[in-house]
Amino acid sequence: MKLLLFDRDICDDALLPESVTLLTDSALLHPGNPLFVPDFAPEFSIEIMPAITINRLGKTIPAKFAERYYASLTFIARVVPIIEGAPLRHGNPTVTNFDNAVILGQSIPLEDLPQQFTVRCNDTEIPVDLTRCQFNRAIELLSQNITLKIGDIIATSRLPLTIPATINTRVELTTQLQPTPLLKFRIK
Repeated sequence: MKLLLFDRDICDDALLPESVTLLTDSALLHPGNPLFVPDFAPEFSIEIMPAITINRLGKTIPAKFAERYYASLTFIARVVPIIEGAPLRHGNPTVTNFDNAVILGQSIPLEDLPQQFTVRCNDTEIPVDLTRCQFNRAIELLSQNITLKIGDIIATSRLPLTIPATINTRVELTTQLQPTPLLKFRIK
């Protein structure tokens, strides 16, 4: 399994290969487990990203057929180190690709979701527009050079919210469309 995260907006026509971060499966923290803040950076922030999980094997997939390769949406929380006052999203793999760098949320079937809806993270409401996520374009771009396998996770954009990773904080992402939280974890 691979985690593929776009560090820049996928709508940007000047997407470069370095705008995609490849994370290993050890970077994934499964639901229900607490996040232990690492000690290699002075501070960390948490970014919430909508993501899809690939459900078919594929290579060189045109955007018009990409919808066949995913059926559900999830949200992930990415732990980003802040070094010298700036978030470090790509670059040194030992800094961006560490154990438990991404917290995986619950999946929701896409057929149950409208194109636009609102999620609530703790006390902040955030609009989500699935058309801006452009998952089909992401699959087309990535599958040109990478074989997409069942279980691969692709996140294409960040929600406009950054949460400081402070100890003893709870993070909970909910929506009116589902009774259980989409993403829930505690920072220790």
